[in-house]
Amino acid sequence: MNMNQIQLTQSQFYIHSPNGGFVATYTIQNEKINISFGNQNLSLAYTFDHPNLKIYNAILTEDNAVYLIIDGFSETETLAILFLSETACVRDIVGHGLTDFKVIDGQAYLLYHEEGLFHENGDNALNGYSGHVLLKWNPAENKMEQVLPDGFLELIVDANSFCADEKGDLYIFYYGDFEEECGKFCLKYQMQTKQGEFYPVSEYYDASFYQNNHLFAWDGKGIAEFNEQLERIDYSLIDTEGYTGVSAAYYEMIFMKRDSCHVYRQLA
Repeated sequence: MNMNQIQLTQSQFYIHSPNGGFVATYTIQNEKINISFGNQNLSLAYTFDHPNLKIYNAILTEDNAVYLIIDGFSETETLAILFLSETACVRDIVGHGLTDFKVIDGQAYLLYHEEGLFHENGDNALNGYSGHVLLKWNPAENKMEQVLPDGFLELIVDANSFCADEKGDLYIFYYGDFEEECGKFCLKYQMQTKQGEFYPVSEYYDASFYQNNHLFAWDGKGIAEFNEQLERIDYSLIDTEGYTGVSAAYYEMIFMKRDSCHVYRQLA
């Protein structure tokens, strides 16, 4: 496990990328948001009159579109998701209870714990109970859709994190039920066949990513490595004293602090 510490100024944020993430800055002017990193600059459409955004999570896709989990839109009173490309700028409500966020095949996947939001299907768009657990957002239609069939939703009480492999499998860490047992599990869900397998796990895992047939997950003290059978084969203790949040995407995990971030990347 490779570790790198990066200093951050107030105007900088970390953005996950398929080829390795980086620190970036942004400016908003004339219906454009400019995201700069290294010697590169992305100039993307931005149609909202909100010049100051607090960015909680950011993902750059292979075709240079950007997904942001943000605060800063006062009329929503909660988090929002923002899609940016050269020609499109789309926003939707994320709400409370978001525990993980990934972009898979050009669509955003949003995981919620039990006090989360399930969008327009809730009694209150800002405080609804997330019976859907996992939502898929298509920015082209600006529409949220349920991902898991109802039979799986009945088992999941509190979802912690998730990731995906190259075969269309989702790995969802959660607390809840399976058969006659109650405890901590990982659901391996095949998106095409809509079939699932359940594996008991010993800890809560609040961030995860998948690489080279192995799954890596953070339990609050260290990063566990699992094989395809969800057997833990390695464990790395991590000193993250003072960190304020953790996110994972592609092949890395980021621990944020007030003025820096620690990047943990699995070497190929």
